[in-house]
Amino acid sequence: MGTATPQAIEAVRGRWPCWIEVDLDAVRHNVAAVQGLLDPGCQVMAIVKSQAYGHGMMPVARAALDAGVGWLGVSRVREGVQLREGGLECPILLLGPMAEPEIPLVVAGGLRPTVVSEKLAEALSEQAVAQQREVPVHLKLDTGLGRYGASLVDVSHLAHLVSCLPGLRLEGLYSHFATADDEDGSYAASQVDRFHAARYALEGEGLGFSVYHMAASGGALGVSGSQMGMIRLGLALYGLYPAPHLARRVHLRPALSVHSRVARVFPLEPGDSVGYGRTFVADRPGQAVLVPFGYADGLPRSHSNQGYLLINGRRARVIGRVSMDQCVADVSDCGPVRVGDPVVVIGEQGGECISCDEFAERSGTISYEAITSLGYRVPRVYLRDGRVVGIGYLDEGRVEEA
Repeated sequence: MGTATPQAIEAVRGRWPCWIEVDLDAVRHNVAAVQGLLDPGCQVMAIVKSQAYGHGMMPVARAALDAGVGWLGVSRVREGVQLREGGLECPILLLGPMAEPEIPLVVAGGLRPTVVSEKLAEALSEQAVAQQREVPVHLKLDTGLGRYGASLVDVSHLAHLVSCLPGLRLEGLYSHFATADDEDGSYAASQVDRFHAARYALEGEGLGFSVYHMAASGGALGVSGSQMGMIRLGLALYGLYPAPHLARRVHLRPALSVHSRVARVFPLEPGDSVGYGRTFVADRPGQAVLVPFGYADGLPRSHSNQGYLLINGRRARVIGRVSMDQCVADVSDCGPVRVGDPVVVIGEQGGECISCDEFAERSGTISYEAITSLGYRVPRVYLRDGRVVGIGYLDEGRVEEA
């Protein structure tokens, strides 16, 4: 495909009332930026669970691999299977638990399971033998997060068991930080110490691993000594910082922006109300617009009467309650507005910007939840080198080339 004209790109954007743009060049930039901070030989695993944090799993996975990432990480078995069905052959770590009926899929798909119990190890071994496959296993050590993982007491027994079971091979030992995004790094440092104590104890018992990993984005950017042999790149892959102070470490580019268009322009007179419950009543003459983007698309009701959209490069306050499929904004101070004019929900327009962090704060949450809560019915438009290269329909589980 040759270089697309602005008119061709606009034609693609004009196919829907709202859409999300994903800049795959930003994904590649973010991988390179973080790689520049890593020790020589440190590998990168791109975390693409939950549809790559709402961006679309397959296009982001491919962009990350093109940028030099060697591993992918997912949380659900089906996510790993979908990556395999998409033709990706790299190592894929299953970070979360699995149901017993999924174990044959894990083995057949060549996924790396996380093992935290004797029962799971034995079930995996049985299936590996049945399929005549070797399954590389990662043990997860709970060093203080208090979530999924084996205790410090149990990990030695579990490692010995896995090393003896047919069809299984010890490959990785890992853990997860509880406070990697805190400026006070004392608790994170204590977790690193616990991890190394367990690692060296296991090695002293003749149990070695080829891969050790503990740091996700926050740890990689902010916790000294946490890189080990691999980092798990999640939020930073998408151009977002786990905490504001980590922005000093590296320059990232947000990969995602959210767009819509004006569907109706109408006047407001004193006493006119907007939306369910009449939570907004105009006290002066003005102008409002209807925007087809609601809470089913990812704009929470908490933005009612307090959120903002960008129209004509200016901030337009959301008025009235956000509905399932639409919202209304006051454009009295935005200059002339017409039906079809572009609207930005997250991203830049003119000299203004609504960052994901600002959007998340108005949503009463964090950026992780804000982007993974964007509606799957909203099409994703993938851009690379200034061209539209794909369109993702997450609700249908497909991506088509542009």
